Amino acid sequence: MEESKREGGQLIINARAIVEVSWGIGNIVKVIPLLNAARTYGIKVDVLWVPDYYPAASSLVDNVLLCENIYVGQDGKKEVIDRIKNGMYNFGLSCYYSRYLLNEQEVTDKIPIYYNKSGLEEQEDVANIKLLLKAIIDITGKQMEISVPRELTFNIRVFNELNKYRDYVIICPGAKKGWELKLYGHWKEVIDILVGKGHKVAILGDGLDLERNPWMSDYELITVDIDRAFYIAMICKYMISTDTGLAQLRALDGRHQMMIFGPTLVNKNIPVSNNCLILRNEEVDCIPCQGKPDFANCKLNKCMDIGPEVVADMAIRILSGDGLVPKEAPKKKVEKSPDQSEINVNKNYMEF
Repeated sequence: MEESKREGGQLIINARAIVEVSWGIGNIVKVIPLLNAARTYGIKVDVLWVPDYYPAASSLVDNVLLCENIYVGQDGKKEVIDRIKNGMYNFGLSCYYSRYLLNEQEVTDKIPIYYNKSGLEEQEDVANIKLLLKAIIDITGKQMEISVPRELTFNIRVFNELNKYRDYVIICPGAKKGWELKLYGHWKEVIDILVGKGHKVAILGDGLDLERNPWMSDYELITVDIDRAFYIAMICKYMISTDTGLAQLRALDGRHQMMIFGPTLVNKNIPVSNNCLILRNEEVDCIPCQGKPDFANCKLNKCMDIGPEVVADMAIRILSGDGLVPKEAPKKKVEKSPDQSEINVNKNYMEF
């Protein structure tokens, strides 16, 4: 592995790394800053994406991740292990806190694997960058800081026939987990309030949404493939969602939106954006429970008892130009790590 310097003194490391990314689309989005940082230092990166149950998302991953090669699921894992055995990589980064794939001895005997040990307590994209920084310091013996530009590079396919949604507020209910399903009863009221104020509103979902919520047939329900869903999420006037991959990608481009958090750990899942308003119910004492044993088994979902009038009022105030966050809303500062220079920024955060 050779080192060189670009004009201006930028250290270039001629290395290749394999980066393991975990389940969700949001996790794919959160690895983009790491890929940008790796390119800054001349490191070529292949990506191993854990799930093999979601082939429909493979084209999305190809479009979003600007890396050398992408391997998906168990078949991808086998190919990556063969490449490791053949000396194709200098090191590996596992951005999945439970070490899902790259933990076999046949891998760790060949190359150093750096695991994300921050668990669920640190902003995911920041933890990924620190992982890369540790690998660079170990490999080169040089102490350095990594600066990630705010303009993050990614691709997204364009579908001009969907451009009408530039004028829409998009409601994205998110996954079908219990705490998110609890919001479904409120979405109708949110939509009615927004429509009553003259806004065009559509629901970005699927057939299961309609099956569980027949009232959605009275509104515009968009059911499209994943690439088109991401395009709509990127161009719409405003988006209101739970913690979804759609919202995480939209945040990369700094577009205004609102995310509703229930049991979610804010420190881990807060998006890379100045323009994302997070609403959560702070009146319950059991949050956040993400990562705890009761996380998947909770039947009460008190944390999602968020009034539709609160959600709609905040959206209307933002859409009317009253500012991203009302003046009385507190801000939560995400402190800079000494290892970082630009990746952490202040996030707009509201408690009620």
